[in-house]
Amino acid sequence: MATVRILCRQQDSMSLADVNGTVVLTSTDSNNHYQHWSRVETGVQDSEGRPAFALKNKATGKFLKHSFGHGYPVRLLRTNQKPHEDPSLIWVALPNPDAGSFHGICMVNNLQLGFDVSHNRPLHVLYLYLKKFEGKDNQLWKMEPWESLAKSPSPAASDPSRRSYYGLDGPTKKIVCRANRDLTLAVRDGRVVLSTPNRMDVYQHWILDARYCTMVKDTDGCWPLSFVNKGSGRALKHSLGNGHPARLVPYNPDFMDESIMWSGTKRDWGEGFNCIRMINNINSVLSTVSEDRREINDGVEVILSEWKEGENQLWRFYSWE
Repeated sequence: MATVRILCRQQDSMSLADVNGTVVLTSTDSNNHYQHWSRVETGVQDSEGRPAFALKNKATGKFLKHSFGHGYPVRLLRTNQKPHEDPSLIWVALPNPDAGSFHGICMVNNLQLGFDVSHNRPLHVLYLYLKKFEGKDNQLWKMEPWESLAKSPSPAASDPSRRSYYGLDGPTKKIVCRANRDLTLAVRDGRVVLSTPNRMDVYQHWILDARYCTMVKDTDGCWPLSFVNKGSGRALKHSLGNGHPARLVPYNPDFMDESIMWSGTKRDWGEGFNCIRMINNINSVLSTVSEDRREINDGVEVILSEWKEGENQLWRFYSWE
């Protein structure tokens, strides 16, 4: 079955994807099957006679499923049922005369709720939510066949940031400290350190996993991420306390473990930097062992410390480009 790319008018360089069980927008890659969707006709119509459909992910076989309501994320469901047997899997396209080939994608049984891109700024992630459809650019979508795009050569063979490891897929990030932007977070000899950037070193590549972000929040209401190191398959884990080094633990994607969950503040600290703090203790943040810029060099250890808004406590995620 031919597959389609689903893109948003507001972010047309990105495509809808199932990334580790969460529906997000990510950089378009025709070789990434997690961005390929099959439009499954259902024989169902909405209240105005428009044909309805289901959307199935090629890589996972999961269908897009209605959220719990306004302001909640769109879900994914693997099922043996036919889509027409489950109304929660059925969607309809609403035309918008002012948007050309873009349209709203709404619940078949509630045309007031449609796809909406929600930008979680502390985490720099674009999630897919259902919200009241108002025809805004972040609510307008297009489904176009992947065959209509030029096939790009697979970058996975030469680009560690594109390979799949430990059942996780998608582009990786480098994590940079504001106190020394010439270094990047890495795993070295089982320790978490800052290292001179090397794109080919998979121990410097981090997967940002948001699969449990809708199930738990910190005391400020911010959602968490887990950071999984591609080279080791281990997740960044809270330390034993302030002044102790950040730890690593084998990553189990099927187990919700708060000790590997981190959040950021809602405040903008400038240039995209934010703290990385424990979800269950927001006063304890990721820091370099030294606050002195002159001592923040290759190999410096990364610890947790009390939040003081220091340059050595502010971090930013960059693509490996």
